[in-house]
Amino acid sequence: MIRFEGDFAGLEAGAAVLLEEAYTQGKDVDMTITVIKQDIPGLSVDKNRSECSISFYTKASFFRGLSLLLFHADREEYHTSEKILFDSNGCMLDCSRNAVLKVDKIKEIMRKMAVLGQNRLMLYTEDTYEVEGHPYFGAYRGRYTQEELRACDDYADMFGIEMIPCIQTLAHLHNVLKWPEFHALQDTKDVILSGNEATYRLLEEMIAAASRPFRSNKIHLGMDEACFLGLGKYLEKNGYRTPQKIMKEHLEKVYAICEELGLEPMIWSDMYITANTGSNYYDLPEEVDTSGWMKPPKGLGLVYWDYYHHEEETYFRNLGVHSKIAKEVVFAGGNWLWNGVAPNLSKAADTSRKALSACKKLGIRHIICTCWQDDGAETPVEAAYPIMALYAEAGYGKELTDETLAASFTRCFGGVYGDFMLLNDFDYIDKENKDNQDNRLDNTPSKYMLYQDVMLGIFDRQLEGFDMGSHYKKLYGALKEALKRNTAYHDLFSYYLILADILIQKGDMGIRLKQAYDQKNREALQRIAGSEIPECSQKLDRLKSLREKLWMTDNKPFGYELMDIKLGSVSVRLCSAAGRIKGFLDGRIDRLEELEEPRLLYRYRPEGATRGLCFESHWLNIISGSDLMDTI
Repeated sequence: MIRFEGDFAGLEAGAAVLLEEAYTQGKDVDMTITVIKQDIPGLSVDKNRSECSISFYTKASFFRGLSLLLFHADREEYHTSEKILFDSNGCMLDCSRNAVLKVDKIKEIMRKMAVLGQNRLMLYTEDTYEVEGHPYFGAYRGRYTQEELRACDDYADMFGIEMIPCIQTLAHLHNVLKWPEFHALQDTKDVILSGNEATYRLLEEMIAAASRPFRSNKIHLGMDEACFLGLGKYLEKNGYRTPQKIMKEHLEKVYAICEELGLEPMIWSDMYITANTGSNYYDLPEEVDTSGWMKPPKGLGLVYWDYYHHEEETYFRNLGVHSKIAKEVVFAGGNWLWNGVAPNLSKAADTSRKALSACKKLGIRHIICTCWQDDGAETPVEAAYPIMALYAEAGYGKELTDETLAASFTRCFGGVYGDFMLLNDFDYIDKENKDNQDNRLDNTPSKYMLYQDVMLGIFDRQLEGFDMGSHYKKLYGALKEALKRNTAYHDLFSYYLILADILIQKGDMGIRLKQAYDQKNREALQRIAGSEIPECSQKLDRLKSLREKLWMTDNKPFGYELMDIKLGSVSVRLCSAAGRIKGFLDGRIDRLEELEEPRLLYRYRPEGATRGLCFESHWLNIISGSDLMDTI
């Protein structure tokens, strides 16, 4: 039995939920826990047989302390003391790239965050929230109702997690602007029309609707990557004006809306930095004179997003510039779920370690781990958990060793950290390359090997020189063992196990197919068409079934139709390829023109390199040399 004494008021509901989650792992626990609220940013947990105490600074840190105590319940004595290095530490979940997380999944992730001791959560919603009076806003996309978002916020509050709406008020609004109702508000396909009275009426409704369900008075307004600002309908109406002037006027109007609604806004900082420098977001010199810069309003927070750099100096320099021009700076790092069908966890880990080290040295008080899901949310959200653990541990003063992370991961997620990191090996193939070992190349072979057409072989030249079969056989064996150790993630590991099995076969199928055709090896052609393709198609059916199960467990059904099309089209094209090959073999087709097409490098290799993989994350670019959509 567990009894609480002391400063326990307001913690009861969250504690009851975590206790119900059975974080004691079935142990017979007898504890009296004295709860002490302290004024110093830290956490102390002590256990002496059945007498225990938790001294905590924030509500979130209490739940971290409780989970540590429960996890070590079978020990006679346990003690730990930690510093809290960030005022806010959490994650941003992308709910706009087709996958809109179910409320129950968000609550599940919140429970993990509570055990980690994290205290901030953003749901990135471009159009996937309800705006009263605008039925086309988020139509057919699984948008959240006000009641759903309010339920999330109520649940978050139990654990001391601040939910902050994260929307867009300038660019990334193509899913809104595509509807006839909003055509008059379109500057370009993706950017809303600035300086237009009707635009600001809509934006006020959006901001009010997005913020209404939440307790927090903070809001993230987006405003990043407005690359063609003022170059569409705005140009026709107003003539050419510099993006800097348009951005400044637009921000002032949107900021005024937030002030009227009692909100404290923040924005992604790239448009602000580039507007002042006229150069690349990250290309800031060592010493920057910001005295003449256009500066944001005093109450506006700037979110510096950087998912790419492996040198601490880059983060240190750029965060320093942000600190000169903004009162509140938030650092946003990347979980690297978005590059393909598997996560780039080694890149996420290395870039995050460097960035968070710089944040600590500069005294940055707010960090967020972004879990983007570009190109249709192909990677399941549970693959984000290792990097979530990394951000949490970085916030509690511990040295970020693999051993520390592994222990935290087991305690918080009930899985094996090293097994989750195996997912990185779907794309981490070129290990002999020094640059790749340093995680500086962002290759996505698993994605283009899965989706590319075996008759066209658009990426086959890029794959030359690699023994894909051996690589994925080794990975398959490791994942098979990992599946046994991670029973709570059976579907996730089953999905990736089958993906590895498919890539053993399909990875170099196009290369072998063309070689057989060029060499007039009819036996090899018959084997590929008669046995390999049918076997691969059966595995693809299983892969699609598991991906659907994962999707429907985690997300609303909207958006899965495109995942279905993507995976289903691989089987359809394999079937067509087999038919073409058989037609050639039995004389009904004179020649296979697709296999006579010369194979070209998709991306040029570095000078002097004899081989090299490449990055391509867009399905539309992988499947064909032709256009799926007319661009005119």
